Amino acid sequence: VHMPVSQKKCDSCHNPAGSEEPLQLKSSGNELCTICHSEKEKDLGKRHVHPPFSSGKCLDCHTPHASGNKALLKVDEKSLCLSCHKEEESKMKLAHTHTPFREGRCSQCHNPHASDEEKLLSRVSDKLCFSCHKAEEDRLNNSHIHLPFKEGKCLSCHSPHASENANQ
Repeated sequence: VHMPVSQKKCDSCHNPAGSEEPLQLKSSGNELCTICHSEKEKDLGKRHVHPPFSSGKCLDCHTPHASGNKALLKVDEKSLCLSCHKEEESKMKLAHTHTPFREGRCSQCHNPHASDEEKLLSRVSDKLCFSCHKAEEDRLNNSHIHLPFKEGKCLSCHSPHASENANQ
């Protein structure tokens, strides 16, 4: 439940009942949401901003009052992301899928609002990969290292979502 709803503070987002436009939203889109979620306002200045967020369409993904999903998402994260990113859905059928992708935990790797990294990655790709694949990072200490790996270019050989190759 959205905090203003649970606290019966409807006027956090809506005009008060006795006003000229009772219960109308005070603002729209990002302007309304960033009244309370001010930390998101700085995200609009990042290099890569998710189109629904940049165009102020917070309600394309979130429900304003209550949801059974985390972060007041309209539906579960996997269904929500795949509703726009349809090209990714076919990858679910490939032989080998990356666990966060298969389980629909897109936000484990991607920031759903904005990032300075390509593809809305939450970190530089090699740092992101090593955040889970710690044993691989230890291999950087070996004397013979595959050059793309040494340069942190994991994605030059590996598919981040799925592949028919067992090593993805």
